[in-house]
Amino acid sequence: MNTRVLAVLLAVSATANVVLATLWLLARPPRPMQVTWVRPPTVTNVHVAVRTNIVVQARPLRWSDLESTNYLRYIQNLRSIGCPEATIRDIITAEVDALFARRRAREIVRPRHQWWRAEPDPELAEAARRQEQALEAERRALLTRLLGTNAFPALAEAVGHPLDGPVLGELPEETRLKVREIELERARQAATGADDEAAWRQRLAEVLSPEQLEEYLLRYSSSAEHLRTELGALDVGPERFRELWRRLDPLERELQALQREGDPAKAARAAELLAQREAALKDTLAPEEYETLVLQRDPQFQAMRARLEQAGLPEKWARPLYEIDQATAEERARIEADPTLTEEERQAQLAAMEAERAAAIRTLLGPEGQALLETGTPAAR
Repeated sequence: MNTRVLAVLLAVSATANVVLATLWLLARPPRPMQVTWVRPPTVTNVHVAVRTNIVVQARPLRWSDLESTNYLRYIQNLRSIGCPEATIRDIITAEVDALFARRRAREIVRPRHQWWRAEPDPELAEAARRQEQALEAERRALLTRLLGTNAFPALAEAVGHPLDGPVLGELPEETRLKVREIELERARQAATGADDEAAWRQRLAEVLSPEQLEEYLLRYSSSAEHLRTELGALDVGPERFRELWRRLDPLERELQALQREGDPAKAARAAELLAQREAALKDTLAPEEYETLVLQRDPQFQAMRARLEQAGLPEKWARPLYEIDQATAEERARIEADPTLTEEERQAQLAAMEAERAAAIRTLLGPEGQALLETGTPAAR
């Protein structure tokens, strides 16, 4: 085979290989396109500095930024702004005092909460005293822990009537301030002789709910105080006292208005109001209670109670001693009015009567009690 023929065969073979390769490539599935991002080079030869600008707007310091329910953090916040220690002490002391004033109003049950009693319950008064002492000790301990000293004055009673207990103790501070303003205004009017209870009640009704107003009046109104004094040792309990007061209060207010007017022509109306008042007392009280009430009005019975108190004897003996004296007085009147007796007979019967009286008192009180009663007061009769 010559050279020319060999060259032709090689060319044909190469052409066939190219055709076959092309056909194979066309028969294959297409490959996914890959995209590569080419980032431009970072420019490092810039001479102007690049920085972030933060815009700060001035805002005044708010008290809420400093206040905290945690007293220690509160003190730290005050010190962080350079607050003087004396001012910190005043602020913290006022906060703690306000806290314990609210606790005293809500937690301590005082005798005045029993507005139906003329005399305070000694056990309740003692319990209130112990609670008061415990809260004051707790208050001082807290201030000592916070401020490092216990030289703080005791809590002072606020001006005006105490607003405490289960109803008035829950009054919001804004309402308390309004009640105080009303009380102060009434005190100024009373000082000038121009006290107007009707206007005072109307102003209270504008700031207190009906329940709160009734609780206030049951404690501090003149009609409630009059009823407590009249009932004296007769403890009718809170519900019947409230019932009595509700019935008597409008009558008392009208009577007071008539007394201020001083119109003799209205004396009949005043007598009618007094009769209605007495009927309300008799209807509401049990028969034995009403009898005790009538007895307590008797000046001689009141005198006997005073004698027992002066002698240091229990008040429970007032009624039997009063009855002994009443029976003695009736017997004396009978003997002195008996025309059939000679003077000698009259004196003998009077002496026997006095001996019986002394024996009855000795039986009731004992010899020592009788001696105290007889020598502790100027008169024994």
